[in-house]
Amino acid sequence: MVSKLRDKPNIPGLIRATLQARYERKERIAAAAAAIPKSYQNAETSERRTRKGSWTVYRETAYQKPAFVPRGSESTFDRFCAVYYREGRPRTVVCGRTADEAIIEKTLRACAEKMMEQRPLFSIPARSLTTENGLTYGIRLGMILAVLLALFVFVDFVLVPNYPELVLQAANITMGEPVYDYSPDAKIFGYRSITGSLIERFLPDRYRYLSTSMYTLVAVFVIPILAFGIFYEIAGKGADRRRMKRLPPEALLFTYGFDAVTRTIEEGNAAQSERRKETLYSVCVTNGLLMERQEFETVYNSVIPDTN
Repeated sequence: MVSKLRDKPNIPGLIRATLQARYERKERIAAAAAAIPKSYQNAETSERRTRKGSWTVYRETAYQKPAFVPRGSESTFDRFCAVYYREGRPRTVVCGRTADEAIIEKTLRACAEKMMEQRPLFSIPARSLTTENGLTYGIRLGMILAVLLALFVFVDFVLVPNYPELVLQAANITMGEPVYDYSPDAKIFGYRSITGSLIERFLPDRYRYLSTSMYTLVAVFVIPILAFGIFYEIAGKGADRRRMKRLPPEALLFTYGFDAVTRTIEEGNAAQSERRKETLYSVCVTNGLLMERQEFETVYNSVIPDTN
């Protein structure tokens, strides 16, 4: 299963690309959604509600591609196509060669829950952690940690030990007390820096000056950012693999996102072209045309440009 996942395209990424589409790409999704009912005229249609939207599912068995000239090698197959709607607008498309309701249901549920409607809190993997933004996600967390660490070191190592009166005055102002109303024997005057204790314990005397140098402070700030960035870049890829593992094995062969949109539009154009040939040929035969279907198709294709 894992080896199959590695060989397949990033399915969560393909779906997210359609959800984040703008302008002409949204129009393309809408065009695909409008073309599907015409391409799936004999399909069984159903709707599956989700937490934030719904799937409209078209499921068809023993489907055979329409062909003006019958081709003996064309076999029938099962197929389905599902359009995800939210707020009345189509957002993404999933299609594949199966009519198995259980596989379709599991695939669409996993896509909705783990790729399009993942809950923001306590979700595993984290909703905003993806292959595309893993590095950014890690850098953002690293920066937050580095700022908090820098604030702690400043308060613990510099502010409280060296300026205890200032800290007490600030506390009194905050609580609305008189500025100089504090006890001379307050515990803060005997405060021992945690940062200083760690430096004394783990650094020899001759290296302690390095701990307060500008280079060390920069390193303390930058190292968490780099560490988190690298860690979450790897974790982002793992997060999408975990999402894909929720899909049934058969779903790895389905088409998702803009790939499914393109495929749907092309299939709709091809079916429409075959119907046009049939209509035009019937009119021509009615008016006395003597021409075999194969010859007519050759002439038709040479005159009418391919719209796929």
